[in-house]
Amino acid sequence: MDSQAPNAAALEYLRSGALFPLDAVIRPELTWGDSRFDFGIYTPALALLEVKGVTLERDGAVLFPDAPTQRGTKHLRELAAYPGESYVLFVIQMEGVQYFAPNRETDPAFAQALRAARDAGVHILARDCRVTPDSMLVNAPVEVRI
Repeated sequence: MDSQAPNAAALEYLRSGALFPLDAVIRPELTWGDSRFDFGIYTPALALLEVKGVTLERDGAVLFPDAPTQRGTKHLRELAAYPGESYVLFVIQMEGVQYFAPNRETDPAFAQALRAARDAGVHILARDCRVTPDSMLVNAPVEVRI
């Protein structure tokens, strides 16, 4: 798996106007607080967006993370504290899944932080992808179950 593929696919998705206006200014790797986020989007107000690539599938459900992630938990806490709009985009590197959920068994702290982020107003988004040997395109919304 190419670890940069989800961010590249997310950037194309953002540039398409699917989430933000077409004239939004997108800045990769923007620092706020003690974290560097995958994207800062100026609309003109600054929104923060963190991308998480999802590859773990079990019986139609896709789960994140596949290993404990202190950095991911830290990002969620900082997004929850951000006074503006903030987003987590789970880029599911496959199609035909039923729903997305945090992987509570592997990382209960991440699952708790995701719930707290949602409760604080962070937008939690999951999108599947059309994957070919040469491309990965963000495609359709997937139900999020927290």
